[in-house]
Amino acid sequence: MGFLRLCLAVTALALVVHVLAPMPVEHFGPMRDYARVVRDTGIAPGALYYSDVAQTNDAEMNNRDGIRYFVRRGVAPVVFVFLVGYFSVLLWALIRQRKN
Repeated sequence: MGFLRLCLAVTALALVVHVLAPMPVEHFGPMRDYARVVRDTGIAPGALYYSDVAQTNDAEMNNRDGIRYFVRRGVAPVVFVFLVGYFSVLLWALIRQRKN
């Protein structure tokens, strides 16, 4: 019985890692772009931020520029919905705390 559970757990883990985890890569733009760059340049994804790769410096500079010069036209509406929801809940919690 224990061996059967072990086999089922290993099979479930393999299914998650090789089937379910890669699914969002095809449907989410930034992940798809990242996967394409990693595939085209031949970089090991696990070593991307821990190695002396030229793309690491470029990526860091792009991230800093993206934070520094935020452009609204490329942001999905989901981000704004999330922010409005987050701040609404925060405001509600602050008002509720103040009443108590």
